[in-house]
Amino acid sequence: MFHEFLYQEVSNLREKLAHLEREMQSQTWFKKLQALMGVISKIRESLELETIFKTTATEVRQLLNADRVAVYRFLPESEFNEGEVVSEDVLTQYSPSLGARVNDHCFGEQFAANYAKGYVQVVSDIYKARLSPCHLKILKRFQIRANLVIPLRQGQHLWGLLCIHQCGQPRNWQEDEIEFARQVGDHLAVAIYQAELHSQTQRQLAEIELAQQQLRESEQKYHQILDSIGDMVLVKGSQSKIIWANKAFRNYYGMSQQELQEIIDAPFANPDHTLQYIKDDTFVFETGQTLEIREEPATRHDGEVRLFSTVKTPIRNEDDRITMTVGISRDMTERKLAEEALQASETKYRHLVETSQDIIWSIDAIGRFTFLNPAVRYIYGYEPEEMLGRPFSDFAPPEQIQKDLKAFARLLAGESVFQHESVQIAKDGSIKYLMFNAIALFDESGNLVGTTGTATDITDRKLAQTELQHAQQFMESVLNTIPVGVVAKEVADLRFVLWNPAAEQLLSFSAAEVLGKNDYDFFPREQAEVFTAKDREVLASREILDIPEELIQTGEGETRIFHTKKTAILDREGNPQYLLAITEDVTDRKRGELALRQSEAQLRQQADREKLLNSLTTQIRNSLDFDSIITVAVQEIRAFMQIDRCNFGWYIGDGEDVVWEIIQESRSPELPNLIGRYPASNFEGLGEQLLRLETLRVDDIEQVSEPVWKQTVRSMGYQSVLAIPMQALSGVVSAVSCSHSTSVRPWTDSEVELLQAISVQLAIALNQAELYTQTRNKAQELEQTLQQLTKTQSQLIQSEKMSSLGQLVAGVAHEINNPVNFIYGNLAHANEYTQDLLNLIELYQNHYPEPVVEIQEETEAIELNFLVEDLPKLLSSMKVGADRIQQIVASLRTFSRMDEAEMKEVNIHDGIDSTLMILQHRLKAKHNHPEIQVIKAYGKLPLVECYAGQLNQVFMNILSNALDALEERDLRRSADELREQPSHIRIRTEMSPSGKVIIRIADNGPGMTESVCNRLFDPFFTTKPVGKGTGMGLSISYQIVTERHGGSLHCNSSPGQGAEFAIEIPLKANW
Repeated sequence: MFHEFLYQEVSNLREKLAHLEREMQSQTWFKKLQALMGVISKIRESLELETIFKTTATEVRQLLNADRVAVYRFLPESEFNEGEVVSEDVLTQYSPSLGARVNDHCFGEQFAANYAKGYVQVVSDIYKARLSPCHLKILKRFQIRANLVIPLRQGQHLWGLLCIHQCGQPRNWQEDEIEFARQVGDHLAVAIYQAELHSQTQRQLAEIELAQQQLRESEQKYHQILDSIGDMVLVKGSQSKIIWANKAFRNYYGMSQQELQEIIDAPFANPDHTLQYIKDDTFVFETGQTLEIREEPATRHDGEVRLFSTVKTPIRNEDDRITMTVGISRDMTERKLAEEALQASETKYRHLVETSQDIIWSIDAIGRFTFLNPAVRYIYGYEPEEMLGRPFSDFAPPEQIQKDLKAFARLLAGESVFQHESVQIAKDGSIKYLMFNAIALFDESGNLVGTTGTATDITDRKLAQTELQHAQQFMESVLNTIPVGVVAKEVADLRFVLWNPAAEQLLSFSAAEVLGKNDYDFFPREQAEVFTAKDREVLASREILDIPEELIQTGEGETRIFHTKKTAILDREGNPQYLLAITEDVTDRKRGELALRQSEAQLRQQADREKLLNSLTTQIRNSLDFDSIITVAVQEIRAFMQIDRCNFGWYIGDGEDVVWEIIQESRSPELPNLIGRYPASNFEGLGEQLLRLETLRVDDIEQVSEPVWKQTVRSMGYQSVLAIPMQALSGVVSAVSCSHSTSVRPWTDSEVELLQAISVQLAIALNQAELYTQTRNKAQELEQTLQQLTKTQSQLIQSEKMSSLGQLVAGVAHEINNPVNFIYGNLAHANEYTQDLLNLIELYQNHYPEPVVEIQEETEAIELNFLVEDLPKLLSSMKVGADRIQQIVASLRTFSRMDEAEMKEVNIHDGIDSTLMILQHRLKAKHNHPEIQVIKAYGKLPLVECYAGQLNQVFMNILSNALDALEERDLRRSADELREQPSHIRIRTEMSPSGKVIIRIADNGPGMTESVCNRLFDPFFTTKPVGKGTGMGLSISYQIVTERHGGSLHCNSSPGQGAEFAIEIPLKANW
């Protein structure tokens, strides 16, 4: 029997260990899932492919402890036979494969189709996997011994592979590692798709920007002369008072330079912007920053208010102290594009001026650089640190080195060298021409230590001569090719001295005809007089005259509209020498302006569409709530397309009813709500068209021949319909539908393209939501499993502890019981023998009242009278002690039943009494508090079929908690309070009307709040200080009563009213 029992115990222990191992494996998988979520989070943090690839390779290699992780991409048009490694993370002892190209003509024919369906290749050892020779050759090339390959798919298209390599030795890939890699591959494929879509969007935006730039350049080409002096320039001092204003400013406000001096704003400006101007000027003075004011109103002298864009810039003196501000204001109504070009040009010019510097250098006695200022960055292209310590000959071509060495020898001889021209080689290999000025350097003792000097970049100067030669040719070429007419007149008689080919073409007069003549020779007299008057006006004012429109009769007799600008060319003394006129025919421009406005409207509409698409893309990237994304999408689409209704629905065909369900919509307020389900049969062939993922585009439903579909759509109030279908990874087909009800609305191709692009984003959102829901559900399942594992583990540990305790108690009780029985059995005989001896002594005393002296002395020494009186009491006390030990042993044996595995009929009262006996040391009085009373009110109970040891454990947990609460409360009470209201525990047993046994254990302790009572039986919940309670006692007790005995355990308590635990179990096990 003992061997069978031992075998059973060993089998149970093995089963428990196997269970624990499985639970620990689940815990390990939960940690790996957390790691997977971390990798996915990092992948989704970026939309840059390089960052996504690098993050994936690094994280996966570290988490799987692999030797190499690489991302392999198939080259387009290669039919999956050729690709390259676009990213990798590899241990240093193995050769890198980044950028390597692989040509595998076996792959496209044999493997590509399987990978496109989601096949994952798992190879533990390439030499045992029976791989094809061409495949094995490629793997050996990259030192691969074990291989795990995950496909990266875009829908049904195979984009590339995620390769995980073990190079040093074979490796048996675990199922959880394969699943981990598969999950990473799925999310990486989604991230790649998003990144490529983002890149495509950015390219489209760049194309739009390029078109807009070309538009601005085109307009600038036709308006550059008009815009050259149209800005208002205002210079102010430190008190925000006007120092100087240009003519555009003075003309705008109708004030002279003297009138503007020392004021802040025009006196008639309404409203008064003086405080704002002071604030803006103070900001520029205090921060030294340029202030850009995109729009501000300004009242003209005639009362008209116009909007201007202003840039205020600080002006510094030689001490780098700000002394003035210059403000440039531009009329936003007509010249907004020109302002941007002017600001860009001004910024570029200022940057070039601020960064232009000569090189300052020092060389030691052997020709090595010892000092270089930062100017080398701009001339040589090197950082100063890259040139320090290197000989100057390293930066000169061979034919120049000998010349430079001769100059260096002169310096070493103590001479100074000035204007030494040298050819140098920049970092990028370009040739630089530098002019050196240098002197020798001597130490305090007069010893030559090196040379120092400056170097000026004269590359431009060298090229200037060539450029000068080309300048005249260039100017002639400009004049001959410029698309505007350029003419010049001498001052005296206003005779023509310049007439370019464009003027010939525009005015139909050749240069030979007009040179040396004036306007009166070609134009009608009235027109010639107007031209001459304006010419004299320009020469007198010496300012530019802008004539936006003037009618001129050409040599062919045709009158056309010209835009002309005239100015005086001054000599060195400032006197007019020539009159220069630039003119262009703007007749055709009027037509062009109309076309331009139409083009702007189209580009603006396209930009708005891209903005909508980018907004939805951002929402999808930042949210996994599919419902909120759909809500925003239908609202934005309807608002942008200005339609009556936009809704989102999907096809449900897996149940009894095959339906199309509309789940979200945005509509005009007066239209009815269409959210709901509709039989698929109502949509006939056009519904099948959506299931084939074909776009449904109906400008007028009355033109559709299918009667059922027409009637269904007509009942929904539609007149025009545009629907774009999409399919999620799960296979669900959904559609975005736009409709118009008030009138027929033709759909444009651009609207179809926009809706298709949005549908792609919504499909991504649906896929993301599904993946996120699956991952979150799996995480919740694993979290619940982990909690159950922890709970089970704690229960097993507690059960093992109590089982060991029971065995220990049973053993101790057995060992104590034998000697106690021996003592208890002999006490009766000892009492009898003692009484006989005492009777004998009494007889001796009666018959020999006067014994010998020696006996008398011994009698007094042993105090015979006290001994005769006390010895019976001593034996009686020993009997009481032996009885007490027997009771304790009996209680220990009763309590030790907790290791019994079978149900038995037992006396519940014996179990309670044995528990109280064990806790007796905590019940009796202490020096700091009186005895805790136990009040028993036992009812008449039959024997109860139960797990006696486990019930004893329940009694022990409840009574121990009661004693803890009473002892903690008594420590805070005074002696009077303890006497007036002593602590007690009341135990009552009874039979319920339904025939169940009820055990009530109550105390008069501090009680508990409702929130504590609600969590009392939760695992690991405790109100005791750290180290004094595990929180498992009542949780295990609850499971023993409810799960092991089919009963119930309740607690009734409130603060200050104590606590009562009610245990109710059936008499017989019937479940």
